[in-house]
Amino acid sequence: MFDEIIDLFSDDAESVEIMNSGVYLGKKGAKRIFKGVLGAKTNHPKLLALHMQLQDVVDLDLGGKTAKGRWRCFYCLATPVKGELSALWGHGEYEKRIYKRGWEMEVQETPFLPYFSNSV
Repeated sequence: MFDEIIDLFSDDAESVEIMNSGVYLGKKGAKRIFKGVLGAKTNHPKLLALHMQLQDVVDLDLGGKTAKGRWRCFYCLATPVKGELSALWGHGEYEKRIYKRGWEMEVQETPFLPYFSNSV
């Protein structure tokens, strides 16, 4: 699954930012966060990761070469911390910049802006 996500990013992608995981630069950064950071967390047998991107609004430029989009995100997570499960839920927005390359649209930048996050 992570290979397909990484393929969505352009070769000259600027950054991926997901909550407090840091800023990952370029397509290599996208690979590091999705396969390394997040990939390592998804191997736990009791992991719960509901991360829903909803209510998208996409504005396409007049030339049809670039777009900016905003997605609301609601999430509910249960991740292992020091051997115990820690629950977290919250809400925020993704603001993505997308470029057209040939016939495909590629993600250029995808920062996540958390509005609310709380442990349960």
